[in-house]
Parts: sequence; C-alpha cells; structure tokens
Amino acid sequence: VRSLSPGPYRQSADPHQGSMPSTALRSVREMCLLLTSPFIEPAVHTPSISNVVGGVGGWSTGSGSTMFSYMSYQTTTSFVATLGQDFSSDTRARILCSAVGAFMIDILKHFDWHWGYSNTYYAYQSYETLPGGYSLRFGLATNCAARCTEPALYSLSDDYLNHKQYIHDQTPWLEYGSGTSDYLCLKVHPYVEEVDTGGTCSDQRGSPTIIPH
Repeated sequence: VRSLSPGPYRQSADPHQGSMPSTALRSVREMCLLLTSPFIEPAVHTPSISNVVGGVGGWSTGSGSTMFSYMSYQTTTSFVATLGQDFSSDTRARILCSAVGAFMIDILKHFDWHWGYSNTYYAYQSYETLPGGYSLRFGLATNCAARCTEPALYSLSDDYLNHKQYIHDQTPWLEYGSGTSDYLCLKVHPYVEEVDTGGTCSDQRGSPTIIPH
C-alpha cells in the first residue's frame, strides 16, 4: 500500500489458499462426495462471495466446477477510506453443492477496520555529502516495539552540524481484524518532525497528531 487511501481489498473462497477458513470449504467437498457415487450424477460446486467494506460491495458468483476439480474464486471491492475514520466489513463465502439433496454452506466473517498510527523515534547516526547539501541518516531507536518501523529515515539539510538529534515519525496503519498481524502499514511519511529528545515507541488508534509537511 503506497497511499493513504488503501487499495482493493480481497477475500478468497479458494479451499487451499486465501484468507477465508479452508476447513469448512473442504468439508463441503467431503459431504458432496458422500452424497454421490459412480451411479449418480456428479456434484457441481458453485462458489459465491459477498464482500462488503465500508458499505460498498455485494454478492458475486463464480463458475461451477466438478467436485473433483480444483476451485478458486475471488472478488475485489474498492472503497475510499478517510484517515482516522473506522469502517465495518462483512464477508460471506458460500459454496453450493448440487448433489442429490443439494445444499450450501455459509461462512460469515465480520470485523471492523480501525485507523491508527505508530509513534516511532529515530536517532541521528551519520551524514552523506550530496550536491548542494547533505543527507542525514537517523536510525531506529533501540527497543522500539511499534507496529510500523523502518531501519532508518533520512533528512536533507544544508548544514550537517546544526540539526536536531532525533526524528519523531507517525506512520499510519489500518487494522482489519482481531489477529496480532491483521494490519497494514502505510509506507508513507508525511507525519515527521525533528526533535531534541527521543521518546517511547507506541501504537495508537486515531489520526496522527503531527501536522503533515
């Protein structure tokens, strides 16, 4: 993700890949196998996905395939997000098994999207001479445990002697689930300021407080 408006959000109904639970999808195939035999017309699996993010999206249906075929179906929903505003998401994966006594199984997942940011600090380390100025290197502070960090940040200056000793950065992130890794770091750095003293790295929900340059 390279901008403050996140790109397309994707859910997958692939029984072997993707972010939807695979166990339930495989159980559909197993149940279809139990309901069919060489003397009965083979079952057909037809996938559908309802993908709604921030009130945008809906149902779509893929092509049917035989129960012995590998099946993959996915949809993409795009929406415009506002930094600092939370959004709701609902995703439902459905597979129709058209065997004798046809049935379908639903998998419903609901979660809220939360904006937040990582407070990080970088200490001055060195400089490099450039045509017309200097590039100052600031390395990530020791024991910084925030979600979104970089090994180093750089600042352009025309005076490598008179500068502040730390950079305070606030990198936005988007949390989309309840897992410890269910978030995206937005690798942009408009919320940066040079400061005289370092601080403690942390994560907070809401909008960054530094005024963007």
